[in-house]
Amino acid sequence: MSKVSIILTSYNKPLSVGQSIESVLDQTEEDWELFVMDDNSNKETREIIYSYLGDPRISYFNSEINDSERYKTTRYAVLINEAIPRTSGQFLTYLTDDTFYLPNRLEAMTDYFSKNPSVEIVYSSQKVEYMNHQQKVMYVMMLPADKILTRAAHSVDHCSVMHSRIIAEKIYLKYESYWNIDPKYWFNADAEFWTRLNELEPFYPISEVLEISQKTPHSFQNLSSMLPETIPDGTIVKGLTEDLYLIDGQIRRFLTKEMFIRLKFNNIVEIPDPILFKYPEGKAVSEKTLPNQLLIKSCENEAIYYIQKCKKRLIKNSEAFLKYHFDEQKIIELDSSYLNQFSDGPDISESINQKTVLPDGILFSFDQKYYLSFENRLCFIQTDIGSFKLKLPLSRAVPLSKDEFTYFLQGITYIWEPPLI
Repeated sequence: MSKVSIILTSYNKPLSVGQSIESVLDQTEEDWELFVMDDNSNKETREIIYSYLGDPRISYFNSEINDSERYKTTRYAVLINEAIPRTSGQFLTYLTDDTFYLPNRLEAMTDYFSKNPSVEIVYSSQKVEYMNHQQKVMYVMMLPADKILTRAAHSVDHCSVMHSRIIAEKIYLKYESYWNIDPKYWFNADAEFWTRLNELEPFYPISEVLEISQKTPHSFQNLSSMLPETIPDGTIVKGLTEDLYLIDGQIRRFLTKEMFIRLKFNNIVEIPDPILFKYPEGKAVSEKTLPNQLLIKSCENEAIYYIQKCKKRLIKNSEAFLKYHFDEQKIIELDSSYLNQFSDGPDISESINQKTVLPDGILFSFDQKYYLSFENRLCFIQTDIGSFKLKLPLSRAVPLSKDEFTYFLQGITYIWEPPLI
């Protein structure tokens, strides 16, 4: 039986997972076991982890989860729940693949338990480093451990905590699980677990900084920030790999870099993998399977069309083109044979009235608010989402008069509310 069982959750962090493991190997307290719970990471990450498995105190488990299943549960909570029954330590503690223990971390915490045998939970101060894309520290924040907490939720990171095995088993007996795996807790599954723990015991502070957590642009919290629940059609997205996808008809369609250039796209929105794989994969984008929301014309004539619901809508004249702020630089020239793959949809004219069928994916403005058109409805979009996350050109929004605005029903809303973390 080990004194401390450490549960490290890992997913696609090849630049830092090795440092996390080494921070355990460097501990002054050597009576520990480490369970690396990997969520089916890429080969590069797995190979780094494999290089440490010569130490008999380190065990590795791969979830082998399918990407299409990721969004259905809070994955790190699942991994922790799978790890706890495998452990043997008197105390349980946690680590992530972007956090590093200082060398005396385990010794300081176990020493506190030894001197205070009635205590079941301790937490330490933490240093948080916020990194840029070049892995340089932009600024630092301290999370102090300076008081006994009867409500630790949203105040303590799970890499700062150590608790007894006894209290974990009490939680299991009460809830029939340790951590809550409901996907609504992606941001704060630790807070949910702390609430469970606090029903039994308070958290006792160790004021010393005992770990360093790095927040990178690719952390789940950063990638999720300002991301609406539904990603609008026409958005180019990528997860942790370099693969690009187009959201088209709420389907994820693979897009080569050549087609990205060919179709004159320019913005890429980075999102977490669980959200990326939530969208079922459809046909890859190609010359023969073009997506919606494209401006196209034949090489043989000057007529310009807008693709919507797999039909080509003729833009009747230059006034209609200007009305919707279409961009000449976005027009794709096709051979007539490719153009003819689309049947005809309703024409697009410069007049907006009660009979108008709006082109999908057009950004409109009314009363200092922004809306995206979809299925002939106006879908409110939070300004920060449009400008910061989706990188929409708000300055090119099509202004609507009061009468024009009232012709259309309101659709889904693209909003984001920051969670408690």
